[in-house]
Amino acid sequence: MPTPLTYGKVSTKRLPLFPSLKRWWKAQSPQMQDRYAMLAPLAAVLLFFAAILAAFSYLRFEEIAREREAIHRDVEYTQQRLRLRLLEQQEQFMRFAREVASREIPLNDFMARAEAFANQFREVRSVGWIDERMRLRLHYDPRDDFTPKSPQAMVMAPEEVTQNFQLTRDLLTPVYSTPVKKTNLPTQVQLFIPLIDKGNFKGVLRVDYSIDAMFRYGIPNEISAK
Repeated sequence: MPTPLTYGKVSTKRLPLFPSLKRWWKAQSPQMQDRYAMLAPLAAVLLFFAAILAAFSYLRFEEIAREREAIHRDVEYTQQRLRLRLLEQQEQFMRFAREVASREIPLNDFMARAEAFANQFREVRSVGWIDERMRLRLHYDPRDDFTPKSPQAMVMAPEEVTQNFQLTRDLLTPVYSTPVKKTNLPTQVQLFIPLIDKGNFKGVLRVDYSIDAMFRYGIPNEISAK
């Protein structure tokens, strides 16, 4: 005997889909059936072109990623080469500074040694000797042949020089300045090396670098050729 729950149960079973599609297809006119039949090849062609476009896009993205990775490697390699080049020059200038501080090099030989450095390192624009009172003792610049006769006549007034001089005196280590732009001159970076004799601060050796020449002579040829 059926229970009350049996009479109240609603069937959720749906009608098959394919018989409905068959009835819908038979209800269409022959012309409409032909038009619908053309959609399948068209959809296949569109899917084919979409697959080709996706493949080309993927290859292009892969190429861009490789180019970016190559540029990143070149930048790191260039930075490393520039850093090593500056460190090599800094070591030589530090040895020169020790000779100047200990009076091992005569004043007359200072200009010759500075000229030799400028010829060896083309990015060096000038080399100067500033004493502990911030007076310019000697200064080599290949653009002129001016040599101060009296150290009292050349007082270093620019603020950036004063700040870097004081920082070098306090730290007693080489200090690089921020890029300095002067009128009618290329942008420069200045290196301040302390002159120390028996633990006493005797001034600084200042080296002016041209940033343009630094990149011109410091970047490897295989990188600049790209």
